[in-house]
Amino acid sequence: MHNVQVEMPTRYPGVITLMEEYQWAYDQIMSTPSDLIDELLTRIGALRKWQGQKNKRDQAKAKASKNKGKH
Repeated sequence: MHNVQVEMPTRYPGVITLMEEYQWAYDQIMSTPSDLIDELLTRIGALRKWQGQKNKRDQAKAKASKNKGKH
């Protein structure tokens, strides 16, 4: 929501992540091999980290550009 990502406490972080990302049902997740689940969660985590870093860089660029225009 509004590009704000806040970690919400949960007892099922991996399950919730897969449900949100792929719209999988709980039984689909439970029937998926655990090594595939681990791989998917690793990829999702890496993509989210990269996107967060990109957003920070983009915001810094926008701020610098805005400040440059004031002078």
